[in-house]
Amino acid sequence: MRHIVDEFTRVAMSFPHILFTLTSNGQQLFTWKKAHSSKE
Repeated sequence: MRHIVDEFTRVAMSFPHILFTLTSNGQQLFTWKKAHSSKE
């Protein structure tokens, strides 16, 4: 599972304008909220 979390983190950090949620067996493990830009 660690390699999945590592890859998930890498992708989520590469796209800060997108909300990411990682769920396993119906349980939410991680949430990366969408970053707000200074233009918003």
